[in-house]
Formats: sequence, structure tokens, C-alpha cells
Amino acid sequence: MLIAFRFILGVGVGADYPISASYVSEIAPARLRDRLLVGAFAFQAVGQLLSALVGLLLLVTTQSESSWRWMLAFGAVPALLIVILRRGVPESPRWLAAQGQHEEAALVVGSFIGHPVDVTVMETTETPSKSYRDLFRSGLRRLTVLSTVPWFPMDIATYGFGVFTPTILAALAIKGDGTFLPDDIASTEGAVVIDLFLIVGFILALVFITRFRHTNMQIAGFIAMAVGLVTLSVSTGLPGGGDEHLVFVFGGFIVFNVFMNAGPNSTTFLLPAEISPTHVRASGHGLGAAAGKFGAAVGVFLFPILQDDLGLPVLLVNIAVGCVLAAVVTAVARVGVSAADGVFAGQSPP
Repeated sequence: MLIAFRFILGVGVGADYPISASYVSEIAPARLRDRLLVGAFAFQAVGQLLSALVGLLLLVTTQSESSWRWMLAFGAVPALLIVILRRGVPESPRWLAAQGQHEEAALVVGSFIGHPVDVTVMETTETPSKSYRDLFRSGLRRLTVLSTVPWFPMDIATYGFGVFTPTILAALAIKGDGTFLPDDIASTEGAVVIDLFLIVGFILALVFITRFRHTNMQIAGFIAMAVGLVTLSVSTGLPGGGDEHLVFVFGGFIVFNVFMNAGPNSTTFLLPAEISPTHVRASGHGLGAAAGKFGAAVGVFLFPILQDDLGLPVLLVNIAVGCVLAAVVTAVARVGVSAADGVFAGQSPP
């Protein structure tokens, strides 16, 4: 049952990544587009913090080892809210126009701006994408690499490291009295504090996204994530271990969470929607998101296995190496990439 329903959930999430990013980029005013895209994605951090709070509340109130069932069930609440809030949301006018539905596009634009608009149909040589192969043609290949490859190691780090935050805290520093529930409660309390800094990271992204080149933010974020991971790894080797060096433990987590969301967690979501031509925007974003979710699955699946085989310090260093490689790929792939159809709002290269 879990496998079947997680698969269905994956279909929904997999569809929503490119749809929501493309939709926001296509209806938002140019001056607000960057911040609205990051703002939409920032609710990921709100969800992570809320999930930690719900988990802590259930552990404290139920005192049961089956609390995970209620934690899992709680995921239906935001899903229901999305279904309700999205009722009646109109189609993207750019997509309608690309399909030749010009009158419908004009009606949607009119509903957004508050008065009717005239329709002017212009000839275009742009051909709608019929295949994902279009993303690998010479004109878009480098853009596809930039949109896809860094997202894979980013989600390995984000989900492999992030999902196991309470477990890592318990292994490094924070323990209860040595029994299951007190240990779980103590480490989850620490996770709640650390997850607050996920929101701080997104706030910084909202502030700086219109001021700095997006790929610079991505490169700097990946490097800072690596620094946070290495700090955590080193803290375990200091005399007394993590128990005696909570400043390093929490410092490593905080650096990782803040710069992850101020950098690549925001920009990997933003870049495909910003720099892709309209006819491949959703396809390109979907491919990037698929690469990211594959990385997430790899991270979540392999993290506990490799932690047992390699030890936590070595595993954290390996993830840090992946972050550095992602920064290098970003720096190389961005050369020559520009906003092909003028979607990019930042008046400077991505």
C-alpha cells in the first residue's frame, strides 16, 4: 500500500514542479517574477518545519512508537488545501497562445489586469516541442545541463541529509535517556530549531534574488553547504565528540540549511523556468525536477546504508564533495546560456 500510494504521490509532485514553476513565470509581472518563484518554492521550508512540529507534537502526546502513521496521514491536510485553493485557477495565457487559443488567452489576461484586451496574432517560427529530445539539441543542450545536472546532487544532499536530521543529531550530539521515545523527542526538538533556518535561507533568497546573478548564488550556496557538512564531519573527531561541541554541530547544520535555501535549493527551481524558451519551459523544468527527485530517492535510500558502512563523518564528506562538483558544473554550464525568449527578469545573464 505504501509503495502504491507513494508512486501516485510521486506522479502528483512530479507534475506540480514544472506546472507551478511554469505557471508562475508565465503570469507574473517581470519585476516580481524572481521573487514570486522563490516565494512559491519557499513553502517547502514551511512544510518541513511544520512536519517537524507535527512529529514532535505527536511523539509528546501519543508516546507511541506508531506515531509515524499519524505523521504520514497528516500529509493529506496540505494536499486537500491545494485541491480547494486551485479550483477555478485559469490556464496560463502564454500556453493558450502557444496552442493557438488566442481568444481564450486574451480573456485570461483581461481577468488578471481587470479590463478587456485586444488580440494581435503575430507570425512566429517557434515550433512547440514534441519530444524531450528537443532539450538536447545544440541550441538548448547547455541550458539543459545547467537546469538538470546540479539539481541531482543538490537533492541528494537536501533529502539524504535533511530527512535524517533527527537521526544525525541523535548520532552526533543530542540524546535523551537512551530509550526510543526520549531519544526521538530530544532529536526532533533539535530538528525543529534547525529547520527554522531553512526559512531564514529562503528569506535571504527573496532579498538577494534580484540583486545577484542566479548562478553565482547557486555556486556560493553549494560551496557553503560543503563547508557546513565538513564542519559536522570534523565535529565528530574532536575530543568528546559532538556532545562536547554543540556549537560546531548546530553551526554546521545552520550553515547548510541557510545557504542551501539561499542558494541552490531556490535557484535550481528558478533557473529552468526563467531561462527556458516558452515551448520547452515545462519540459525542461520537468526533466530538471526529475533529476532532482531521482537524487532525493538515492539520498534517502542510501544514506542509512552508507552511514552504517562508511560511518557518518566519511559519508558527510562525500556529500560535501558532491556539492563542490555541482558548483563546478554550474560554473562551466552557465557559459553561453542566456534567456532565449526574454523571460529572464534580471537584466543580467543567469
